Amino acid sequence: MISMYKWYQVKALQGKGLTIKKIMKELKLSKNAVRKYMRSNDPPEFKKRHYDKELNRYDSEIKEMIGKEYFGTRILKFNKHFHPKLIA
Repeated sequence: MISMYKWYQVKALQGKGLTIKKIMKELKLSKNAVRKYMRSNDPPEFKKRHYDKELNRYDSEIKEMIGKEYFGTRILKFNKHFHPKLIA
């Protein structure tokens, strides 16, 4: 994965006229990595990963408890009792 910071550094040094070998030594990158950064015209895009949260499965139960005006500690105790692996 191309780091945004490294991409800008390579582009800046390339703009100053440095050779691939000099950029490699200065940034401590491999020759292939420097070439890859030099070839890419657009900056790298951040792609956010999607993670499923463990509590999503119990969302309806928790919302029901909140609707009954349970406090956070009571919800936590309930979940510890019925779902011990979920909450350590």
